[in-house]
Amino acid sequence: MFAQEETDELEARWDDLASALVDRFTKTAALNLHAREDVLAFRHFPPQHWTT
Repeated sequence: MFAQEETDELEARWDDLASALVDRFTKTAALNLHAREDVLAFRHFPPQHWTT
């Protein structure tokens, strides 16, 4: 997920992960959605500042 080079792709992969977890791991999916902005905050910086 974090290897994505575009913000839209990164957000889409995050949402895919949450969707994949929702049926089996409901609480984990909810935590993922709640933490989305904090975990993906680096996407607001220019890509050259992103590290993999």
